[in-house]
Amino acid sequence: MRTHSPRTKPASALPPLARLLLVLQRLNQIHDRWEMRSAAAFLLVACRGEITKPELEKALTMGAGSGYRNIVLMEDALLVRTRKEKGVLVVSLTEYGRGVAGEIEGLMGGQSN
Repeated sequence: MRTHSPRTKPASALPPLARLLLVLQRLNQIHDRWEMRSAAAFLLVACRGEITKPELEKALTMGAGSGYRNIVLMEDALLVRTRKEKGVLVVSLTEYGRGVAGEIEGLMGGQSN
């Protein structure tokens, strides 16, 4: 008898790129501050070294959601073009990823809302 949802284990068993796309699908359903959350999802996998930068670019090109075309991968950062504020958010790959890891892991199924 498990307390977690049955989706938790299968998601962690997926290959990194497939897991990233699954996270993007879940993030696409969250409308508040989706730009920050989607950038954070990319950062989490990039900081862990699970996905290479070319794979990240491929995922961006595949466009798991139409909004993800607003995320541009730079050498050591992500540029996120926010629609609401009509601005550009620069997110460092090295500094920002750790602080948001817990939130994204919760979205991946580690915690329930």
